[in-house]
Amino acid sequence: MGMIKLKKLLLENKNVIVGVITTDDEVISHKSAIDHVDLPIKVGNQMNGKAIKNSWRYNKIYKTVYWWENWTKLDGELIVDHLKHKYNLEVINQQLIDVPDQETYVDRYSKAHGVKESPIDTFQTIGDFSKGSSFTNKADRALVTHPVAVQKVKDFFKNTSANFDLYFVNTKYARKFTELGEVKESFIFDELKITADQLKDGKINNNNITVFFTNNKGAERAPLTPWIMGHRFGHVIRNIYAWKDTLNPWVEKTLDNILKQYGVNKSGRYEDYNYYGNERNRINKKRDYDVAMRHLCETIGTFKSARDKNLRNHYEFFYELFTQYLKDGSIKFNPLPDYLIKGHAAYGRKEYGRLLNRQEVDDLLEDLRRDYEYYAEDVLGDCIGKIFVM
Repeated sequence: MGMIKLKKLLLENKNVIVGVITTDDEVISHKSAIDHVDLPIKVGNQMNGKAIKNSWRYNKIYKTVYWWENWTKLDGELIVDHLKHKYNLEVINQQLIDVPDQETYVDRYSKAHGVKESPIDTFQTIGDFSKGSSFTNKADRALVTHPVAVQKVKDFFKNTSANFDLYFVNTKYARKFTELGEVKESFIFDELKITADQLKDGKINNNNITVFFTNNKGAERAPLTPWIMGHRFGHVIRNIYAWKDTLNPWVEKTLDNILKQYGVNKSGRYEDYNYYGNERNRINKKRDYDVAMRHLCETIGTFKSARDKNLRNHYEFFYELFTQYLKDGSIKFNPLPDYLIKGHAAYGRKEYGRLLNRQEVDDLLEDLRRDYEYYAEDVLGDCIGKIFVM
């Protein structure tokens, strides 16, 4: 979204929530250029002898602006009062803005606006689902057409903050497209051969996240349940900025720091060579790191694939974690053990790493659990107005 002027934001969005905070956790700790607004009011607070002109967090999904509750304009008027009177905005109590552990963004939004309706604005099939075409599996076609199955999808996404338009396309034109990712609107008409009258209200809703499911193909065949829909959605958005450059690296770095507390370090291209530059040694180190990372993910994950020790690799953990967030509006982890598989020793025996600092890993895991929603909401916000072909 980039930097935008607060005045322009408030004039164009009549349903913006004005909020105040008492800590800087909501603002500074999660700062990024895509979710802040320029506050074009010089405030009375001083920094280095000059009046502060600052930028505060703007949540584009909930249209909420935050700043310090006691900050004033140069004339002494509270900024909260100034914006409330000038723009006739709703000012919600600070307790709804602070972040209790048990409360999600969806909870706080519901308190401010009332109960949120189902985020699935559109659930629509395109094509003849009585026979196979791009959707070859009969069970998958039943899962997107049977009323009970459709309701399960809507119930699954009920805690999701963003609104979705889901289209399921079973045509010959859709056969060749799998996990294509983000596309332009013209692609839907030119390549999928979809007409305007096949879309809700005859057009793409730019205020929603639009996903076209053309099939249910994956590395491992699984029925198109609501969970698999969420997982597949994670795959198609993996190249957007908020996922590829923000959420994904942050999760991976946190997990890497946890592994270091078990004596597991990621090998670089030239690290771990012996005196003769043994390439095999490096390959073995990488293999052991991958084993340790996957085992860590299966240990802390609370969803079925982790419980069943069925993660293909640790990257699948990222998609599963995001799917859990879509479903519940939060994530949760199992506690870390004292010993963790860190690779393989001679004769195929498992090698275990002993935990060095319990408080350190517990803090890292709690930070991941607590802060995940901020990054996940940025991902959803980055998806709004975009079209994805699955």
